[in-house]
Amino acid sequence: MAKCLSSALDAASWASWIEEMQLAEYDYRCEVCSKVKTIKRPIGDDLDRVPYCDGCTIPMARIYTANPVHFKGKGWGGDK
Repeated sequence: MAKCLSSALDAASWASWIEEMQLAEYDYRCEVCSKVKTIKRPIGDDLDRVPYCDGCTIPMARIYTANPVHFKGKGWGGDK
């Protein structure tokens, strides 16, 4: 019976990991106090819902950043 309980916990951990992997992180900055907040939302969620600053209680502006690119293998940047 302990084996069944162990596999149930593993399944719960797996489900939690899957759910976590489907969340995207979005950064927002308050234009008054410059506080930065990271919000995790499901991919495809309505991004029109803007978070409010905890201190200033005004809508925060989204920070747009470029995704990192990693080139691996031969042929990149003069590698031969």
